[in-house]
Amino acid sequence: MNETDVVWQEVQWSYSGLKNYETWRPVVDYEGYYEVSSFGRMRSVTRTHTVMSRWGHTIQRTRVGRMMPTWEDPLGYAQARVCKNGRSKTMRLSRVILAAFVRPPRLGEEAGHLDDNPRNNKVRNLAWLTRQENEDHKTQRGRRPASTVGKF
Repeated sequence: MNETDVVWQEVQWSYSGLKNYETWRPVVDYEGYYEVSSFGRMRSVTRTHTVMSRWGHTIQRTRVGRMMPTWEDPLGYAQARVCKNGRSKTMRLSRVILAAFVRPPRLGEEAGHLDDNPRNNKVRNLAWLTRQENEDHKTQRGRRPASTVGKF
């Protein structure tokens, strides 16, 4: 058994206590704006904000929460756009979900999919891995052709 096999066994064990129902957690740095689910979905949160009318009156407006649209990048990973204080940002769902349910990434870590399916963003299928661990896993599972081994 090599080091990568040990990492994957530890990850599978650590998620074994999660329930089979959907839970929602706030997106890191976007608390009160967006939430992600254990099933890999994202939604905006219903919130009220104050705006100034053109006559100088303050008005309370309610923005109703909704499911956020997602799309795939050229590599097949799900992305969503978030906005806060007039600034928008595109984020990969796998990283957002891991940050919300497990912990924020350490320096040099990337999100790895345990089943090698970039569309499966359930929290049970994700883990923080180093670049080398992720590439080794892809090679072992046959997702990366042998001709590209050692080029990363």
